[in-house]
Amino acid sequence: MQERLDRVRLEWPDSSGVEQAAADLRRRLATYSVEGNQLRPEGIEDQYVFAPGAVLSVVRRDAGRDDLAKDVAERMWIRVIYPDERHAPRNEFGRPIREMTVGINVATDGFVLKASVIGNVEFERDLIQMW
Repeated sequence: MQERLDRVRLEWPDSSGVEQAAADLRRRLATYSVEGNQLRPEGIEDQYVFAPGAVLSVVRRDAGRDDLAKDVAERMWIRVIYPDERHAPRNEFGRPIREMTVGINVATDGFVLKASVIGNVEFERDLIQMW
């Protein structure tokens, strides 16, 4: 997201382009679809992981991956607990997830790095708990 906004800043002489791009990003993050709310082998979009009402807590930190676009300063592992089945993402069989642990790789410049084909987070799939 930050790279997209930086590119828009270079292309637009005034702040209207950045405002429009930021509004578009906010709209996309707020978009919900039943099809998108399913954890697949290639990942899931961030807005479904960090759904409204989800309770987040950092459980540990490590050095992160060494195969991403930038050098990783750290990876934060975050436990995500969903308060109800209605807002919870689904597993590959359509069952609602109660709790999962996800990793976010943060670059040395503070950027969140893309670590999945879909979305930015990694999953500890063996720690996923179902409703």
